[in-house]
Amino acid sequence: LLYVPAHDARRLEDALRSGAHAAILDLEDFVPHPRKAQARQELPRAAAACRAAGMGVAVRINRRMDLAAADIEHAVAAGADAIMVTKAMGAQHLMLVDELVGAWERR
Repeated sequence: LLYVPAHDARRLEDALRSGAHAAILDLEDFVPHPRKAQARQELPRAAAACRAAGMGVAVRINRRMDLAAADIEHAVAAGADAIMVTKAMGAQHLMLVDELVGAWERR
């Protein structure tokens, strides 16, 4: 697995050549707050590039629920294989994330 800031095309290109089995397209710590919306918009292109290179796709979401909700919507729409929650605040937090993922998958 290789972390890649979702908004950084140059790092994505490096990741695609790395031989990694999967990319973790990061929307959290590697993305400055003013660039988070751009990073979400880049997810479909980045996910497609990873798939074309034979890589799996995970998306690391933000902890704050307002940001996480938007991250989840875009990650599901981009066809992520997995969503990573690295700063969970407990089981209830994960249950809310699961509820959002389920809602977007049904759409």
